[in-house]
Amino acid sequence: MNIKLKRAVTLSMMLAIAVVLNIVEYYFTGFIPVPGAKLGLANIVVLIVLYTFGFKEAFAIAVLRVVIASLLSPGRFLSPTFYMALAGGILSVLVMWLFKKVKFFGITGVSLFGSLAHVLGQVVVGYFLIGEGLLVWLPLMLVLGIITGFLIGLIARQFLNTTKDWLSKELINPKHNKEEKNENSDDDFTF
Repeated sequence: MNIKLKRAVTLSMMLAIAVVLNIVEYYFTGFIPVPGAKLGLANIVVLIVLYTFGFKEAFAIAVLRVVIASLLSPGRFLSPTFYMALAGGILSVLVMWLFKKVKFFGITGVSLFGSLAHVLGQVVVGYFLIGEGLLVWLPLMLVLGIITGFLIGLIARQFLNTTKDWLSKELINPKHNKEEKNENSDDDFTF
């Protein structure tokens, strides 16, 4: 199988995993003390794609995940939660990409800041769609964002450390691998 096909198949599988995690997680929101809050498990996939494939692919996964999951969940497509999730996902990927580029933080720190950006993106859009009552939950949402962002970063780091040799050999073409070698080094998978 050629490298382009392997990449396309892998990205399709990653998108499917992200959609399933998003939908499953939607039905378990009652365990978190903030209405509508989720752990953000699908962001593990976005983070892995960002570090394995790059910004464009991670951005596409983040946007498509929200669209597809909302289409598969009754009443969510084009609802306030759809726009909040979309804004949070887009802002999160942008912030993670910027922090990854700066190379001051490793994957766990990048994830943490991405999680905070996700919360802020959701709250800003929610403020305009739902009202200022949402701001009452902001402090708790930020605390949850720090905790979940850190945990998601740890999970993604473990996955990447375990599979990095296979991923670089099987999925990243040699040209891309040489360009990204320093960017995706062992040091990058630390906090």
